Amino acid sequence: MVIFSVIKIRFKKLKDGKDVKDLPRSGAPRKTTPREEKLIRRKSVGNPNKDAVQICSEMATECGLKVSVDTIRRRLDEIGLFARVPAGSHSFEQRIGRYG
Repeated sequence: MVIFSVIKIRFKKLKDGKDVKDLPRSGAPRKTTPREEKLIRRKSVGNPNKDAVQICSEMATECGLKVSVDTIRRRLDEIGLFARVPAGSHSFEQRIGRYG
Protein backbone atom coordinates (compact mmCIF):
# COMPACT_ATOMS: atom_id res chain seq x y z
CA MET A 1 0.00 0.00 0.00
CA VAL A 2 1.41 3.36 -1.03
CA ILE A 3 0.45 6.47 0.89
CA PHE A 4 -1.04 9.23 -1.23
CA SER A 5 1.28 11.88 0.24
CA VAL A 6 4.33 9.91 -0.92
CA ILE A 7 2.99 9.82 -4.47
CA LYS A 8 2.24 13.54 -4.30
CA ILE A 9 5.78 14.37 -3.14
CA ARG A 10 7.37 12.17 -5.82
CA PHE A 11 5.16 13.64 -8.54
CA LYS A 12 6.06 17.18 -7.43
CA LYS A 13 9.81 16.36 -7.52
CA LEU A 14 9.43 14.84 -10.97
CA LYS A 15 7.52 17.89 -12.18
CA ASP A 16 10.21 20.23 -10.82
CA GLY A 17 12.89 18.24 -12.66
CA LYS A 18 14.48 16.81 -9.52
CA ASP A 19 15.74 13.27 -9.17
CA VAL A 20 13.19 10.81 -7.79
CA LYS A 21 15.61 7.92 -7.20
CA ASP A 22 16.24 6.64 -3.72
CA LEU A 23 19.29 8.11 -2.06
CA PRO A 24 22.04 5.79 -0.84
CA ARG A 25 21.47 4.70 2.71
CA SER A 26 23.92 4.36 5.53
CA GLY A 27 25.25 1.02 6.63
CA ALA A 28 28.40 -0.99 6.61
CA PRO A 29 29.46 -2.68 3.37
CA ARG A 30 29.05 -6.45 3.17
CA LYS A 31 31.98 -8.54 4.36
CA THR A 32 31.29 -11.31 1.87
CA THR A 33 31.39 -11.20 -1.90
CA PRO A 34 28.79 -12.95 -4.07
CA ARG A 35 31.39 -15.64 -4.84
CA GLU A 36 31.97 -16.31 -1.12
CA GLU A 37 28.22 -16.43 -0.53
CA LYS A 38 27.93 -19.11 -3.24
CA LEU A 39 30.67 -21.08 -1.49
CA ILE A 40 28.82 -20.80 1.84
CA ARG A 41 25.69 -22.09 0.14
CA ARG A 42 27.55 -24.97 -1.50
CA LYS A 43 29.10 -26.01 1.81
CA SER A 44 25.75 -26.00 3.56
CA VAL A 45 23.80 -27.76 0.83
CA GLY A 46 26.60 -30.26 0.20
CA ASN A 47 26.58 -31.38 3.82
CA PRO A 48 23.31 -30.51 5.59
CA ASN A 49 24.77 -31.56 8.95
CA LYS A 50 27.25 -28.66 8.97
CA ASP A 51 26.33 -25.77 11.20
CA ALA A 52 27.40 -22.14 10.90
CA VAL A 53 30.37 -22.61 13.24
CA GLN A 54 31.84 -25.39 11.10
CA ILE A 55 31.26 -23.45 7.88
CA CYS A 56 32.87 -20.35 9.42
CA SER A 57 36.00 -22.24 10.44
CA GLU A 58 36.26 -23.91 7.01
CA MET A 59 35.91 -20.56 5.24
CA ALA A 60 38.65 -19.08 7.43
CA THR A 61 41.11 -21.88 6.68
CA GLU A 62 40.30 -22.42 3.00
CA CYS A 63 39.90 -18.91 1.64
CA GLY A 64 40.98 -16.66 4.50
CA LEU A 65 37.50 -15.23 5.07
CA LYS A 66 37.38 -13.80 8.58
CA VAL A 67 33.73 -13.21 9.41
CA SER A 68 31.67 -13.97 12.48
CA VAL A 69 29.42 -16.97 12.87
CA ASP A 70 26.46 -14.56 12.92
CA THR A 71 27.42 -13.35 9.44
CA ILE A 72 27.39 -16.94 8.17
CA ARG A 73 23.99 -17.47 9.82
CA ARG A 74 22.63 -14.31 8.17
CA ARG A 75 23.87 -15.45 4.75
CA LEU A 76 22.25 -18.86 5.25
CA ASP A 77 19.01 -17.15 6.30
CA GLU A 78 19.11 -14.95 3.18
CA ILE A 79 19.53 -18.04 1.03
CA GLY A 80 16.63 -19.75 2.81
CA LEU A 81 18.57 -22.35 4.78
CA PHE A 82 17.32 -21.76 8.31
CA ALA A 83 18.48 -23.33 11.58
CA ARG A 84 21.36 -25.44 10.35
CA VAL A 85 22.06 -27.42 13.50
CA PRO A 86 23.64 -30.86 13.30
CA ALA A 87 21.48 -33.59 14.73
CA GLY A 88 23.10 -35.37 17.65
CA SER A 89 22.49 -38.96 18.65
CA HIS A 90 21.19 -39.77 22.09
CA SER A 91 22.93 -42.21 24.36
CA PHE A 92 21.31 -45.50 25.23
CA GLU A 93 20.52 -44.32 28.76
CA GLN A 94 18.74 -41.23 27.47
CA ARG A 95 16.59 -43.30 25.11
CA ILE A 96 15.66 -45.81 27.81
CA GLY A 97 14.96 -43.03 30.32
CA ARG A 98 12.41 -41.53 27.98
CA TYR A 99 10.34 -44.69 27.76
CA GLY A 100 11.16 -46.46 30.98
